[in-house]
Amino acid sequence: MSLWRVAGGAFLFTGVLELLFLGLSLLGTLLGGILSVAALAGTLQRLEGLLGPVLLAFYGVWLLRTLAAAPIHVAAGVMMLRGRGTATLVWAATAASILPLFTVYCAPTSMVAGILGLIAVLQREGDASAPEA
Repeated sequence: MSLWRVAGGAFLFTGVLELLFLGLSLLGTLLGGILSVAALAGTLQRLEGLLGPVLLAFYGVWLLRTLAAAPIHVAAGVMMLRGRGTATLVWAATAASILPLFTVYCAPTSMVAGILGLIAVLQREGDASAPEA
């Protein structure tokens, strides 16, 4: 099995984890929004009312990050497992692997996928530019 396909499997695994987390992020964002509206309506006490905006911001950042990175990781993973995939797509997926470092979620799997993707694309570009004997 080539490194290209191994990196594709890592990207696909990371993308699936991110899609699963997308549901949790959506629920957390909705809960934060509901608590924020309740605080504005005056039905919550002062301390409880602070929880809504914190949840909204916290899960909102994760939601946006997941929406940005998951489709790129899944697309790159599927294309690389098929033996296809352009260097541009792999570079985009590798760049998207940096995002989890800021939100902590899925950071280990995303780092592994990013490193494998970087090595695979550099290896493939090196093979393409090598002179034929």
